[in-house]
Amino acid sequence: PLSEDSLMQGVLDNDWEGYGLSKLLGVKLCEYYRKEYNKNFCAIAACNLYGVGDCYLPEKSRVVASLIRRFHEAKVNNAECVEIWGTGKPLREFLFADDLADACIFLMNKQPEEVLLNIGAEKEYSIRELAEMIKEVTGYKGSLFFDSGKKDGIYRKNMDSSKIRELGWEPKVKIQEGLKQAYQAYAMSLEE
Repeated sequence: PLSEDSLMQGVLDNDWEGYGLSKLLGVKLCEYYRKEYNKNFCAIAACNLYGVGDCYLPEKSRVVASLIRRFHEAKVNNAECVEIWGTGKPLREFLFADDLADACIFLMNKQPEEVLLNIGAEKEYSIRELAEMIKEVTGYKGSLFFDSGKKDGIYRKNMDSSKIRELGWEPKVKIQEGLKQAYQAYAMSLEE
């Protein structure tokens, strides 16, 4: 698991350099605000987020929203299979967005000494497992096709969230419940 101490300990991946730099700058900004204003500014690093109101646009959505949209469309169109990029083997943590909001409020009230805290779910799922859960939540009856000709990305991205856990915070929403809420909100948005 990636700890807060591993930040800035290596080369940024070319595909994610801009994203990585923005996170690094946020952490440095908090450090300088602490020095200048003597306040406990704190940056967070969150794992993969999903939830109600997510972005479902094909060109902008992240993995959970993308799969929810594709499974829903496949169900509505009676498609025989849903194509998923890669082998399905990479492991990811997924945190419901409401849990992230809860963690941020918790940290504002707690005023931790740490400049950076990881916020993760501390449970990893393979992309295949995620796809199976979303298949069930959406009620899709077809099959899955994993296109191993497409990139898997980084094999594993999990975070060490022990510091925020030691402060007393835990996520509340289990992934199956969070996926249900996200899918229901997405399906309802299509009816409006």
